[in-house]
Formats: sequence, C-alpha cells, structure tokens
Amino acid sequence: MSTRVVDVMATDVIAVRASASFKEIAARLREQHVSAFAVLDADDKVIGVVSEADLLPKEALEAGYEGHRGAAGRPTAPHRA
Repeated sequence: MSTRVVDVMATDVIAVRASASFKEIAARLREQHVSAFAVLDADDKVIGVVSEADLLPKEALEAGYEGHRGAAGRPTAPHRA
C-alpha cells in the first residue's frame, strides 16, 4: 500500500486551547463533525490532541458509572461527590 499520511490528513486543522472546558470541547466536536482537536498552549504551540475517546471516561464518571474503563483500558478514578 502506498498511501501516505499526507494523502489522508486534514489540512484545515481545528484546535482548542489547553484551558478549554470539557463541555466546550464536547460541543465543538459535535458542531465541527470531527473526532479530535489539536490542543494549543498560550503561544499557539501544539501540545497534544484531545479526542472523543478521551472524553468518554469523564462523561461516564459524571453520569455515575464508576469502574468504567477508559480509552486506554485502564480503570478511571472513582466519582467524588
């Protein structure tokens, strides 16, 4: 297979700030119809990526599903009231 990353990557990248809230990121993912964002620091440097899969464990905890396994297969922290 000769397909390269450049052949399938997005070039109109949508990013969020590291200070963005969980709710803001979830809403923007839905609005933009994407599954992940680049995360920028105050100097516009890419410092990471946040995806739908990253948000699922937090959403499950907020809904009260303790013991839910995160995207990496590790148990999430117990819910604290």
